[in-house]
Amino acid sequence: MRAALAILLVISGVIHAGVTEERVVSSGVKFRVVRLAPERVQVVWKDASGEPYRSFDRVQAAFAKQGKTVSFIMNAGIFEPGGIPSGLHT
Repeated sequence: MRAALAILLVISGVIHAGVTEERVVSSGVKFRVVRLAPERVQVVWKDASGEPYRSFDRVQAAFAKQGKTVSFIMNAGIFEPGGIPSGLHT
């Protein structure tokens, strides 16, 4: 399902610092709206060896090894062949 993955995530030692969440219903459709402080957001898609993460589990495991807690994680993208996020400029 997530063959390629660029991830927006918030890393935090204090859960929900700089993160707010609300439930919204619009035209009968339920949404979860999460607002983040921009300075708390990271875009990650490759591990330390340069391999794409390709799953949320791999990202969480990598950050846990660094003693970091992922407070929020989402798929952020549209991808080119080879799993390269479109519009990603590094």
